[in-house]
Amino acid sequence: MAKGFLFCKISFPNSFYILPQENETTMNIQISNDILRLTNLSEQEINLEIALMLFERNKLTLGQASKLAGLHQFEFQKILASRNIPLHYDSSALATDLRNLGIA
Repeated sequence: MAKGFLFCKISFPNSFYILPQENETTMNIQISNDILRLTNLSEQEINLEIALMLFERNKLTLGQASKLAGLHQFEFQKILASRNIPLHYDSSALATDLRNLGIA
């Protein structure tokens, strides 16, 4: 590891980035120690913050964001709720759920 940097390994499943002949691609992010000291965040906390931001911007699904954060989906949902970040659940999904329940 280069002196003065934290390396975060972030993997995205093939369903997120389509790459020929590979199941996953990995991105290494270098964050200087100065920035780390300012944020006072661990590697796991940084991954969580990135996952939350990408989920909130509709760039990742709940499952993908949970995996990036290294958490079970239920734990990730609790964090979303604590930060008032809504799940991606629109009227179309509601109509589908109601039909599946036999209500609509």
